[in-house]
Amino acid sequence: MKRILSTLTLAVIGLASAASAQPQAGKADSLENLLMLANTDQEKANLLDDLAWEYLYTDPLRARVYADSSQQLFTKIEDEAGRGKALVTLANTFVVVQKYDTAASLYRKALEILEPIEEWQKAGAAYNNLGIISGELGNYEEAKNYYIRGLEFRKRAKDSTSVAQSLLNLGTVYHHTGGEQELAIAYWTEAAELARQLDLPDLEGAAVNNIGWLYMEKKEAKLSQSYFMKAVQIFKESNNQFRLSGAYNNIGSSYIELHHIDSAVFFFKKSLEGNDFNDLAKSYSLHGLGNAYYLRGENELALKYYKEALNLENELGVKNEITNSLLSIGNILTELGRLGEAHPYLVRARVLADSTGDLWHQSQAAKFLLLSELRSNGQLEKAAMVEKMAETRDSLFSREKFRAIAEIEAQYQVKQEKAEKKALQVEAALQESRVQRQKFAIIGISAGMLFVLGFLFLLYRQYTLRVKQNLQLAAKNAQIHLLNRELSHRVKNNLQFVSSLLEMQGRRAGSEDARAALQESENRLQAMALLHRRLYQQEEGATTVELGSYLEELCGYLESTYPADGPPPEIHTEIEPIQADAEQAGRLGLIVNELLTNSFKHAFHEVEQPEVFLGLRRTEDGYIRLSYRDNGKGMPVGYDVQNSRSLGLKLIHTLSRQLSGSVEVSSQPGARYEFEFRGMKKTG
Repeated sequence: MKRILSTLTLAVIGLASAASAQPQAGKADSLENLLMLANTDQEKANLLDDLAWEYLYTDPLRARVYADSSQQLFTKIEDEAGRGKALVTLANTFVVVQKYDTAASLYRKALEILEPIEEWQKAGAAYNNLGIISGELGNYEEAKNYYIRGLEFRKRAKDSTSVAQSLLNLGTVYHHTGGEQELAIAYWTEAAELARQLDLPDLEGAAVNNIGWLYMEKKEAKLSQSYFMKAVQIFKESNNQFRLSGAYNNIGSSYIELHHIDSAVFFFKKSLEGNDFNDLAKSYSLHGLGNAYYLRGENELALKYYKEALNLENELGVKNEITNSLLSIGNILTELGRLGEAHPYLVRARVLADSTGDLWHQSQAAKFLLLSELRSNGQLEKAAMVEKMAETRDSLFSREKFRAIAEIEAQYQVKQEKAEKKALQVEAALQESRVQRQKFAIIGISAGMLFVLGFLFLLYRQYTLRVKQNLQLAAKNAQIHLLNRELSHRVKNNLQFVSSLLEMQGRRAGSEDARAALQESENRLQAMALLHRRLYQQEEGATTVELGSYLEELCGYLESTYPADGPPPEIHTEIEPIQADAEQAGRLGLIVNELLTNSFKHAFHEVEQPEVFLGLRRTEDGYIRLSYRDNGKGMPVGYDVQNSRSLGLKLIHTLSRQLSGSVEVSSQPGARYEFEFRGMKKTG
């Protein structure tokens, strides 16, 4: 069962974990304006560090650029305390994208600077964050040592808020090590009391919430519920929607454990209602709803919520959560008899479980794959037996005991095989004296059995080789799909980042011509960014785009950039739903971008009601025809479109040739373009 156990994740997070990740509207713009007005390197370095914090959760790549620039400036002015602070911030940008090795290296580098100059507060934050990384990687003893060191430094700095954070984290790591639950409760209780004295309701609620979970694990349901409800009340009073969402999720999980399914559904939905800012917590709630509806027997609803959770987890790249959702989906599809649909989910779950080394997930994936294989071959009785045995085993053995049980089972099997071998030897010796007269018959039977066994072995070997090849192929395909999605995601983010830089530069440009040129460049980038966003949002492996919705969205964006000195043009579209591959769609989008940009710049200065018509259809010959016209003043008489020095028109003709297209241009009144693209193959 997925739950949210509160940890004060970074000094990254000021007070109470990811609640502080909600960006403050307008603050980033204000900081950027101050940065442009800053006179000294010291001011600039501090403002860059503040900007890195502001973008840390919404745009980690941009935050990383700001943090790195900050530490370079601090190095230049030989400010060691500032440099250590900026290195901690830079490390944080790697933590939020789960690049823990790089983050840990940067934290240690920061500590080499901060400890000798007795910057206890910043050094305490670095040790705290190293503890978080170790905890995420399952190294709880190491995490405990880091937290204790961080607590010591924070006490030296007399930073009571950070002390409360460290106490909360220490309680969490003691909870994970097992056998030290009373210490965990003691640390959480101390953290809650200190937070209450400091008027830090978010931190107090986090500690109370964790105590509730510990009592739930101890099967003290009534006591657990009282702590959960107290946490909800605290978060309501502080209006912390993020933490409140997590508390509702935890209550839903507790009701699942108690088999109160209706109550569980209610609280999971309450959790989703207040969560518009943290996709990981949202995926937990969606998975919890899937569990609830599965236990209720509503498998289609369960599938819906599991798949929604999987989509978010794929975007976040959280392997254990992805594996859990894949197994849940594969299991339901198998139970519904949709074996062909179930198989890819289960294969991908097995690949991910092998990559993380999680024995529980490996065993579950192997079980579901075996059940799917048996059912697809019509071996329903064997499948039922395997399922019954697996249910019995799962009811007896918890996930935490799985490794130890597997080792004991292996030792038992070795001893059993030795005992059986010795018994067979004794039995053979006794039988030898009694079956001497049947020697030749036994030899003949044995030879026949060996032949049959050899034949069966060959069949089995061929079968296992085929299964192995299928698994390898499926794993390779899954990896390719993941890489394609990652590539589209990165291209989309990079285009968005460059577009933001152009927008910032445009605001600082000294002339209208420069601002217009930068706006045109930004529009071209946005045309490509919209395309890559669509590719990323589609199903895995998708390489085509539906031109109608893409061009509609592009027109809407360009209409929003129309200068405010006149009425915006009314754009009429008649676009058929046509599929095209990504490269062709990108070129077509750039052509439409240039046409609209030219009309906006030149056509409507003296037009009271500007209008544009855009049409796209497939001809009887299978080609694509694009029609464009405006009601502007048209092109000057004698204007040579083919030899124009305009960059936009040159782009239009170049892109048209790349699509094996022809273009007819006419004017008076308005500009009119008719394209026919012979190079756009029919894909849908």
